[in-house]
Amino acid sequence: MLDYLYEWIRQIAYYMVLVTVVMQVVAGHSYRKYIRLFTGVILVLMILAPVLRIFESRKQDVALWADYEYEAAAERIEEKIQEMEQAVNIAESEELSDVGTMKESEDSRNKKTGQIEVEEIRIGR
Repeated sequence: MLDYLYEWIRQIAYYMVLVTVVMQVVAGHSYRKYIRLFTGVILVLMILAPVLRIFESRKQDVALWADYEYEAAAERIEEKIQEMEQAVNIAESEELSDVGTMKESEDSRNKKTGQIEVEEIRIGR
């Protein structure tokens, strides 16, 4: 952290030296006010860089948290889907076993009465 602070101060110092050299090199006084404005804006941005970096890292933290929440929600949905599929499979197997016992009881009843049951008859095409 201190290394970052030292590097930040060093960059500002180098920039100020560069601005001073440019101001001395510029011959006309009419351009100085524009150069001061431009270099001043850059200096403000350089000073605000650590603050902007903090906000950027917080934004990344929020994005990581949102990704984590999304993955957790997706896992919960997947678990619910699996539970529902298991419930449907259990219900289908119970229906099949009920139908099988119903058919067996109908078959035994039909054998006693001598009837034949036909499910569907198709005539023609």
